[in-house]
Amino acid sequence: MQLEVDKGGVVHVDRGKVTKPVELNLELSNFETVSKAEFYRYLAILQCIVIQETDKKRMVYEFFFGRLTKVLRIYLSGANKVRAYNVSVILTLLYTLGVLRLTQTKLDALDRKVRTIMTHHRLHHPKSVGYERCGGRGLLSAKSMHYQRVCSLRTYFETRREIAIHGDVIV
Repeated sequence: MQLEVDKGGVVHVDRGKVTKPVELNLELSNFETVSKAEFYRYLAILQCIVIQETDKKRMVYEFFFGRLTKVLRIYLSGANKVRAYNVSVILTLLYTLGVLRLTQTKLDALDRKVRTIMTHHRLHHPKSVGYERCGGRGLLSAKSMHYQRVCSLRTYFETRREIAIHGDVIV
C-alpha cells in the first residue's frame, strides 16, 4: 500500500509567527517545510502565512472586472444586466471585504471605474437622470456594501464578548 503524500508540507506557527521546525521521523514520507512566502492551496483557494495584500488585491480586481465585462457582453436587457451585476459581480468583492484593507478612496475609484466600463458598453450614460442619492439605477455601491459589511462584523463581535477570542478581536 502506498500513500500519496508527495504534496505534503509542514509549517510550524506559534502565535502567528513561524518557528523552527521540529524534526519528524516518519518512515513513509519526507515532508518539506513551507517557507513564509510560499503559497499553498486549500479547497482551491491560495493560502499563505502572511497575507500579501497587493497580490491579493490585484487578483480580486482582475476577477471582479473580468466578471463585470462578461456580464456586460451578454445579450440581456439593461435591468437584467444590473441585476446580474448585483447578484454575481459584486459578490466577488464582498467576500474579501473583511480580509483585505480597502480605503474609501479606493472604493470610490472602484465605483467610478465600474460606471466607466458600463458607459463603454453602452449601459450607463454619465449625463442621464438618476442621481445616486435617490437610488440611481439600482447598482450596488462598493463603498456602501463595505460599510454595511464592516458594521455587521462589528456588531457580531460586540454581541459575543463572552467568548475570549471575540473580545480580543474587538480590542
